[in-house]
Formats: sequence, structure tokens, C-alpha cells
Amino acid sequence: MTNEYNQANPDGTLVVDDEPVLQPARVKEIVKGALANSNWSINWTLEERAQLQGTMSNGEGETFNLNIYCKPLSNTGRTSPNDKRIQLKDLEIVDDEQTINLLLGVYERNQNAIIVGWNINAYSEPGKNHSAKIHVKKVAQAMRDGFSTFKISTEKKRNSYAFRPNFLLSYMLNLDNFYENDFDENANTGNEEQTQQLNFEPNEIPSEFPRNLIVYGAPGTGKSHELDSVATELFPDNYLRKRITFYPKYSYSQFAGVYKPTPIYKEATSRVYDASMVREADYQYEPLIDYKFEIGPFLEMLCRAIDNPGHNFILIIEEINRANAASVFGDFFSIIR
Repeated sequence: MTNEYNQANPDGTLVVDDEPVLQPARVKEIVKGALANSNWSINWTLEERAQLQGTMSNGEGETFNLNIYCKPLSNTGRTSPNDKRIQLKDLEIVDDEQTINLLLGVYERNQNAIIVGWNINAYSEPGKNHSAKIHVKKVAQAMRDGFSTFKISTEKKRNSYAFRPNFLLSYMLNLDNFYENDFDENANTGNEEQTQQLNFEPNEIPSEFPRNLIVYGAPGTGKSHELDSVATELFPDNYLRKRITFYPKYSYSQFAGVYKPTPIYKEATSRVYDASMVREADYQYEPLIDYKFEIGPFLEMLCRAIDNPGHNFILIIEEINRANAASVFGDFFSIIR
């Protein structure tokens, strides 16, 4: 039985072909060979199925310890023809300034090898199955140009980088520059700017994944945990997903949005006093009432999707039966059918 997915060509194009089979021993051979042709002396002290450890030093007295996890890139049976990824769990990070921790995937087709690097700290949560991925077109671009970047998140620390093996040393000596966070997660929290143009790769959703899904079952059976796992994998950035909880008094205005009174101020032409009518107010401004639309989670995610048609978004509703769903959704029921 063959598994045909999109594969990378050296000229940067893609072709439908069988998934390359790369053994762990070959993966380590490519990684070790990439570091062998340098001015650094490498002494390997541990070689396991998916891990290498050792020390590296140069003539200027610099010494680093190496802790490298490396696995073959593959589609791993995914329905998307463009995904290349590695599966991992319980990575052990050596947390000291002298150790370089690396998480690498290796792709090789027709003797053309590409190494993909991820920020190991973004996949180190213990007890959790992680999936580090890249789009195959970025692998093809790296074959053609030598280097490419795959942005799966608004956070730089979640990026992946594909490069020819001769770039590995430069990559590992400049990890801070590659993964230093350049995105403020707390920005864009006001109503002034509810959406943003995303600069990372679209997240492809398998065609058989339902667009509307109701998950039900007894309490404590893992429904929320399963939804978290699926949402994190298919919608990898926080901007692509939102979770809300219904309760008995949850309303349409909370779900869609509502105009609410908002205080604004103008400079006073006479003195302003506080409620005692004796003491002057701390701020000499005259209060006025304006009305401002506060967007709800449904319209917020809808606006994000409209502004970023190449990406997919998800809205997860917990405890949907606790509210009057017909009242909360209103006319939206006919829209989402």
C-alpha cells in the first residue's frame, strides 16, 4: 500500500509521490554530518533512537553541551497532503547556559536533505503529546534557496525554520535571535482594533472535520480535554480559537454584541465638584455619556475570519445547554446551518 502526499523537489516545486522512509540512524547521520564539517570539535557522548548528546568546542576556548532531539519528518497518516511533522512527548531540557537544546526534524528525498528546527521550549510540557509541523512547500523552498521560515503562530517562538544541513551550526548558535518573542499577547484587547492581518501560514483543516460539532457525554469523561487537544493541533495560535461558557442568563447581546453607555469627558467651563457638592473633583472635566458597541465572541471570530480568509477559526462553547440556546443564537441559527 502506498501513501502518496505532496513531496519537495530541489527546484522548489511540489510533486505527488510516496512518503520517503527515513530511518532514525540516517536522521542522526545527517545531523552529525552537518556539524562535522565545521571548525568546531564535536564529541558525541550519547546516541539513542531519537536523541544525541555531546560537547562541542572551538579553538577560541568556547565550549557548549549539546542536547539534540531529532526525528524523521513525515505525514504520519494525516489527511492533509502538505503536512510534515514529528510527534514527541516528555522532552528533557537541560536548563543551563552552557547547553544548546535542539528539536529537529529531518526530510530527505532523492539524496536531498533538509533539516527543520523548532523551539524546543514550546513543545516541552510534560505528559502531553506534541506535534511539531511544517508545510511541505517550505521544505521545497529550503531545498531551492537554502533557508525558509514557516510561521504557524503570531508568536515568533512558535515558528519553524527549514534549511540545508550546512546551515545547522549557524542556526544553533543563534537560537535566541530566531525565537525571541516579538508579539505582545496583551495587545489588541480593546474594541478599537478587533482584528489583525495574520502573517503566518494558513492552517489547513481536513475536509472530513465537521464545521459544526456537538460533543456530549457524562461529566468528567474528558470532553473538554479532547476538544483542547484537537483545537490546539488544528488551530495552533491563540488568535485562531476562542472558548466561552454559557450559563442560564447568558444573552444574545453578550454572544453577538451590544451598544453600551460609555463615559467621555470634555473640558469644564466652570468648576466641577464631587458628590459632596463641597469638594472639588480631582479632575476638572465634565462627564458625558456616549454609546459604544462592545463586540461579542461570535461576531469577533466572524470578523477575524472575514479579514483573514486564508485561515480557519474555531469558537468553542462550553455548557451550551445551560442557556436558552434559541434566544442566545437568535437569527444566527439560520446562518450556521
